[in-house]
Parts: sequence; C-alpha cells; structure tokens
Amino acid sequence: MLQAGAIYENHAKNLVLSSIYTVPKKDSKDRRPVINLRWVNSHIIAKHFKMTTLKDVKAAITKGCFMAKIDLKDVFGNFR
Repeated sequence: MLQAGAIYENHAKNLVLSSIYTVPKKDSKDRRPVINLRWVNSHIIAKHFKMTTLKDVKAAITKGCFMAKIDLKDVFGNFR
C-alpha cells in the first residue's frame, strides 16, 4: 500500500486515528475491510440532497448535451 501511494508516513500532530479491521462478507468466506470513522462522522455537517430519478435525468437531456461516466472504484486512494 505504501508503494501504491495509498498510505504514507506522517509526523503531524493534528491527526485523527481510526481503527481498521475486517469483517466476513455475507454468503462468502472472504473478508472486507472496515474503517471506524464514527468520531469523524460526528463532526461532519450533512447537507440534504434529493436523489434524481432516471425520469428527471431523461427530461433534463436536450440536444447538444454531453454525458460522462466516472469509475470511482479506486478514487479513495487518490485523496491526500
């Protein structure tokens, strides 16, 4: 993970440390990682938003509109 840039050494004093562990996946012997961010989440102000339906998206598309697709599979490894 260090070579991939997903983690790095940090000597800062203002840190939030969270535990990381694994739990079993449903209907599988595989495990998935879990990061305990309850403390961080308690300090985040959540803004309300409305999920757009496919019907709303279809109505908003007009001639000349552009579309994009973003794969977020590895996005969290890019934040620093």
